Amino acid sequence: MRAADTGDHVFEVTADWVNISGFTVMGATGDRGTGIYLSPANQCNISENNASDNYYGIYLHSSSGNKLTENTASNNGWGIELTSSSNNMLANNIANMNDGYGICLYHSSDNTLTRNTASNNDNGNYLDTSSIYLWYSSNNTLTENMVNSNNYYGIRMYYSSGNTLTGNTVNSNGYYGIVLGGSSGNALTGNTVNSNNEGIYLCSSSDNTLTGNTVNSNDHHLGIHLYRSSNNTLTGNNASNNSRGICLHDSNNNTLYHNNLIDNIILNACDNSSTDAWDSGSEGNYYSDYTGTDSDGDGIGDTPYNIPGGENVQIPAHASMDCYTAERRPQRRQPDHPHRRRDCAPDRSHRRLGRECRHEPRQPHHFPRRAHDPAGGGCVIDL
Repeated sequence: MRAADTGDHVFEVTADWVNISGFTVMGATGDRGTGIYLSPANQCNISENNASDNYYGIYLHSSSGNKLTENTASNNGWGIELTSSSNNMLANNIANMNDGYGICLYHSSDNTLTRNTASNNDNGNYLDTSSIYLWYSSNNTLTENMVNSNNYYGIRMYYSSGNTLTGNTVNSNGYYGIVLGGSSGNALTGNTVNSNNEGIYLCSSSDNTLTGNTVNSNDHHLGIHLYRSSNNTLTGNNASNNSRGICLHDSNNNTLYHNNLIDNIILNACDNSSTDAWDSGSEGNYYSDYTGTDSDGDGIGDTPYNIPGGENVQIPAHASMDCYTAERRPQRRQPDHPHRRRDCAPDRSHRRLGRECRHEPRQPHHFPRRAHDPAGGGCVIDL
């Protein structure tokens, strides 16, 4: 079905319990024209539709309890957006090759996004777009989504809290894989974030947990990067073959342990704060370049691992989002001007004396208890 006028919606739903299935909707290319538009509408079933060549593919406004399944929203200005909408289920949808984002949640909470594909987006003349974008959105669950090969960001959260990202694959995006800006209380668990410009980036974000993520071959910048971020916990993450493994920049009171930092090209780790704990109080991390000894063969190093810092270690300046200036709608670039991007984390020196290192990766229950060295320096000794 084609919109009667480019400024019209193809379907506009304002009633509850409506089913729309099996349609091709297109031609709503005027400002905010939408293939399938719900406002407000609850408990609707939107399935197996193809929305293409619209300003928005599918748009939910002030709508709750809806199911969007197995739809394709591709080659639109914007793919799928939820605004002020809650308790919706998005499963097995494809949102590819849109000019802006693939899927966006704005002021929306308690939604579930499962096994969606959002790839090859950010194809238009826009600044800083993301393939899956959460802004002022809380308590959403993103599970097993495929977010690959987007021109800019994979998954980005701005000022969003209490969200859970589990088992998502976020590979080969042009800038960051996963970005948290001004976001707190989120849990990132078991995600695969490989071959991006930079893997996982936390900027001005606190009280988040990163557990069991795989962050490999982000070879232009860093695997995991914290900038001006505090009270985060990183455990059991694998960072290998990145330019730098895990680096903390102007960040405080973070805890990192049981992470595996292996064969990163320039550095396995760096930190310019004295308040971050690179151990749990008894056990630390595995560093592939550790040269210390393990005299009792228990897999825990006897000497501390120095986390590099000072004038010889620089976090590279790179294209990054501004943590403090978020815009809901990415702005079109003027064609007469170059695409300029602002640095969130400029070059700064780093200095940090590291804590105890595990000589070989081991399961937590295999570690004997340790205590901090009373002489200081962040070392550990046998009890």
